[in-house]
Amino acid sequence: MDDLEQQIRHWADATMRSTAEEPAPVPRPAAARKGHRRRVALVAAVVVAVAGIGVGLALARSGADEVRTGPATGRSTTIPELPPPPLAFRVLAQRVAPTERVGTLAAASTPDQLARLWDDLGPVVPGSAERRSVPAVDFDRQVVVSITLSTGACSELAGFDQGSGRPFIRPRFTSDASCRGGPFAIQYVAALDWVDLGDETVLELGSEDGTGDPGAKLELRRDRPWLVTVDLVVPDEVAAGDQVPVEVIVNNASGAPLETSGCGAPFAVGLKRGGQTFAPGRLLCLTRFSIPAGRSVYETPLTADRLSCSISPTVPKQERCGADGEPQALDPGTYQVILLPPGGFDAHPPARTVEVVDR
Repeated sequence: MDDLEQQIRHWADATMRSTAEEPAPVPRPAAARKGHRRRVALVAAVVVAVAGIGVGLALARSGADEVRTGPATGRSTTIPELPPPPLAFRVLAQRVAPTERVGTLAAASTPDQLARLWDDLGPVVPGSAERRSVPAVDFDRQVVVSITLSTGACSELAGFDQGSGRPFIRPRFTSDASCRGGPFAIQYVAALDWVDLGDETVLELGSEDGTGDPGAKLELRRDRPWLVTVDLVVPDEVAAGDQVPVEVIVNNASGAPLETSGCGAPFAVGLKRGGQTFAPGRLLCLTRFSIPAGRSVYETPLTADRLSCSISPTVPKQERCGADGEPQALDPGTYQVILLPPGGFDAHPPARTVEVVDR
């Protein structure tokens, strides 16, 4: 590349000298003037070309990391994806918490929810200038989150990292090496803006946070401000007479376990169509189920048959037991999936349907 650059400069110098050393113009015949104009145009073209090459070399030398020269290969340059911008947040409280709450996530989306969360806070961290009164929060544009970790009194909430492949946020902390605070469990309460979060995201803790419950998660949804929500993950279809698993996803943002009661398992599901319900019986048992704070998932079977039958010849044909003594399969069609929760659980899932098809 250095030899080429020297050669180009030599051509440019020679061209400029030949132009500068030309004698003063004298009258020429018309034909001679035409030849002279052609020569001048040629010299100008050479100068422009040389200047263009020189600019290209200068750019290549001054920005070797950004500019590539050489023949086109047809390959496109991949521009690295920029990290998400930092989330704006406001720390509302940093309180000492009971050790049994370590790893607990909670949220508040209304003034009443924030008041209950505030009443449940522990004492102020020693040396903190935090006010004890409930702070003002604009819930039209903000949500309040609570995170309890065994970080110690010397750690402060420094921000939230955003996920790039899926919507989630993870708290980040800093620690003052000169601090002499005790090894307390600390509850951090902060307000975040929905405009930064989007309409929904997941607040989660990674195992590096040193929590007693690594991977704790809490869903935050702007359109569902209730403390406890539930949803169902249902397959698109099920063959008549078959059984498929359904996931019941509970999001408990209250910050405390929910104490419920039932039989066998906390949740069951059934099907409903045309005013008829096909669901397992739920006896009035007193088995205690504790729904933990945060996000929890339960798997329960969904059966596409009538679940019960009779051998009486007086009942409708479809309600009679089959030749094998088992309930008959459901007729093909679209059915609504219904949730049968335990006692003391008042949340309701969004409407879900499943298509029952012939085997």
